[in-house]
Amino acid sequence: LGCAFGRCLAWKVGAVKPERRFFGFVCERLGIKPAAVMMVGDSATSDIHGPRAAGLQAIRICRDDSLRQSEDIANLEELISAFAGDGGRS
Repeated sequence: LGCAFGRCLAWKVGAVKPERRFFGFVCERLGIKPAAVMMVGDSATSDIHGPRAAGLQAIRICRDDSLRQSEDIANLEELISAFAGDGGRS
């Protein structure tokens, strides 16, 4: 569903991730300010740098311990902890 939805949206917007216009369109259509949106994904380029350039918050899931950076999370459970305020490291 995600790929199909993404393709339809990209066609309608005329832009794809990581273009700022793509994320701006999504926020506009949802009636949400970019700063109120959190993008979660595993691609530094498409899911982190692009959204941040558009004003969204973004957090990367990196399941490989040897590649994980301090601001990354290892799994979705850590995402819940990050929102709870303990940085996802409980």
